[in-house]
Amino acid sequence: MENYKLQLVRYYDKYASSRNASLRDSWKCDIRSYFRDFLITRQLGKILEIGSGTGQDSAYFRDSGFQVTAIDLSEENVIRCKQRGLHALVMDFYRMTFQDQAFESIYAFNCLYHVPSSDLKAIFQELKRVLISGGYMLIGQRGGMAYEGEYSNAKKTEPRLSVTFEKEEYESILRQYFRLTESHVVSVRDYEFHWFIVEKP
Repeated sequence: MENYKLQLVRYYDKYASSRNASLRDSWKCDIRSYFRDFLITRQLGKILEIGSGTGQDSAYFRDSGFQVTAIDLSEENVIRCKQRGLHALVMDFYRMTFQDQAFESIYAFNCLYHVPSSDLKAIFQELKRVLISGGYMLIGQRGGMAYEGEYSNAKKTEPRLSVTFEKEEYESILRQYFRLTESHVVSVRDYEFHWFIVEKP
């Protein structure tokens, strides 16, 4: 496993318990419920969450009537997903074992910013592979500036890879693989959060 992935596993294994007990910010819940309603309107009920963390969002979709599969690199996160009664797997979204067009939608919230920019082509091709034609994916992550490097803060000093883009640049990348359906910006304290809905043609 690549060094930056090992860093992520160590970080998320260490903080799995505290993250599992934390409450979601209201603006994150608003995005989640928007996507739920978006999918229900289109009668798309089979969803994959990548980088699921401890399963808070996957449980929300499950409780809303969706058939949910959750994957994460962290075994500690997956254990907590299973404690919520979720179908969860330790899996790298670089190389998923699912069949082609296995899912009607994908939820990728705060996980793809850990992907090196040089790997985005392979990642989007793999995500596109497991999504049905006419299926949708939500991507949400920090943005507003171009940055690629290690990130840490005073409370959690363990470094982890963070890759952010200006909104227009990321939109351009997405359009190479998907039809860009929606694009939004949320101002959060000292940063921008960008979220997108894309469709597989």
